[in-house]
Amino acid sequence: MIIFNKKFRENEYLFLLKSFYIKFYASYYDCDVRNKSIKYKRLVEHL
Repeated sequence: MIIFNKKFRENEYLFLLKSFYIKFYASYYDCDVRNKSIKYKRLVEHL
C-alpha cells in the first residue's frame, strides 16, 4: 500500500508538472502569435 501511494504521488506530481508546462507553453505561444500578428499588421499598415 505504501508503494502504491508513493507511485500515485509521483504520478500526481508528474501530472501537475505536465499541466503546468502545457499551460505555460500555451500562454507563451499565444503571446508569440499575438506579437507576430501585431508586427504583421503594422508592416501591412506601413505598406
